[in-house]
Amino acid sequence: MTANPPQASSLRTALRIVNAVLERETCGRAGFNVARLAHEVGIDPSKASRITQEL
Repeated sequence: MTANPPQASSLRTALRIVNAVLERETCGRAGFNVARLAHEVGIDPSKASRITQEL
């Protein structure tokens, strides 16, 4: 079995962030701040900030 390239991991994390935001919006709830989004997705706030800026 081969390891996933780092880009695949980053893409998966970005998709988890997008999914979390979409689920929250679908429920009619207010958006996330970066700290709450990071907690929801299970990543460090600095990583969540970096990914959301890229998105």
